[in-house]
Amino acid sequence: MDKSVYNYLLNHRANVFFHQQTTPTLHRRPQSLSSLSESHFGTALFIETSRRKSQLVLSILRLGYNVIFSDVDVALLQNPIPHLLSYNSDIVIQSDRPHFLQDAPLNYNINSGFYLVRPSARTTTAFRAILKYSQAIRRSEQKAFNYVLCGAFKTDHAGPGLRIGTDRCTYSRTDATVCVLPLEAFPNGSDQSLWSNATTRFTEQHPNVVAVHANYVNGLAAKIDRLRTIGYWFLPSQSTQTAQCIFPS
Repeated sequence: MDKSVYNYLLNHRANVFFHQQTTPTLHRRPQSLSSLSESHFGTALFIETSRRKSQLVLSILRLGYNVIFSDVDVALLQNPIPHLLSYNSDIVIQSDRPHFLQDAPLNYNINSGFYLVRPSARTTTAFRAILKYSQAIRRSEQKAFNYVLCGAFKTDHAGPGLRIGTDRCTYSRTDATVCVLPLEAFPNGSDQSLWSNATTRFTEQHPNVVAVHANYVNGLAAKIDRLRTIGYWFLPSQSTQTAQCIFPS
């Protein structure tokens, strides 16, 4: 989706592939970091980019592969694969429930920025519905995920999905099952205490955390600042196409 990122990873011998965009681009991509405000949360470019992510995932599902999707502002503290595969659901997804709403269920708001999806007719149909719904409402794919898979986004009930208990959903048209991950192991960025202590190693403070999502802030600089605070931003300040990440010893 991003040729410059692809080239960077290729130069650093990462096992990557480039997904050639085949659908029309409605909004031009920012040409520099200084113009990234065009793709901030809620903008037209942000909405279009979020739909492309689901299109790519659907393409891989059709090839018969499991897909673990992660936004770039997710820091992995442990190998998430065994944790995600331990659930039997078709889709295993992070919760985006705000930290201050302790009484709200995990499926109050699911997070389309981190999930596992297994290939099947159930899930490919569900992802086609997510793309169609997102196009129809012209909002971010996260709302489409919630409406299609869980039948509600926060307190707004709509769509074909159904909430089951506090941490499950089902896409009723194909019975695709959804399990929402516990926030103790997969916290989102709404818990301000995660980002407030830069003196103690994050893994010592939160030994049970598998992955943490630096969301609930807007803009690249704010996300980088959060990841630096917890010690999980490894790219030097003056980065280039040949810069090496500096990992802790």
